[in-house]
Amino acid sequence: MKTSAIFLLTLVLLTACNDDSYSPEVFSVKVNQEFTMRYNDEVRLDGEDFSIKFSKVPSDSRCPSDAMCIWEGQFIAQFICPACDTNPFQLTSRANRDELAIYRDSSFEVILLNVNPYPKTDFQIDLEKYQLTLIIKRI
Repeated sequence: MKTSAIFLLTLVLLTACNDDSYSPEVFSVKVNQEFTMRYNDEVRLDGEDFSIKFSKVPSDSRCPSDAMCIWEGQFIAQFICPACDTNPFQLTSRANRDELAIYRDSSFEVILLNVNPYPKTDFQIDLEKYQLTLIIKRI
């Protein structure tokens, strides 16, 4: 009985230590400061009534790094932005189409610089694993 209780306690502790879940964050950045955000994170601009929340991945059709593809594909992220002229808005990462990675409203522009991880054929990317590098600039 005592051995079973110790075994169960150990199992519970190991499970808790190996928890791979991600809790969304709310954090502040400065204008022109590169930052990385994950799914459901919210970023607020210091001293401004401006925030964005990474809310959705409508499409990730990027060619896996371990495959040969006819088309390189694209990644689309959707953001909630209460103060933006367009809410929600989308940013697209696609080779040779940098203009799709920029959202402009009346005061700011949000630029998608990088998307990680890059897809591989042997695994599906969970929403919580996406990491987007962005920058917000004043217009």
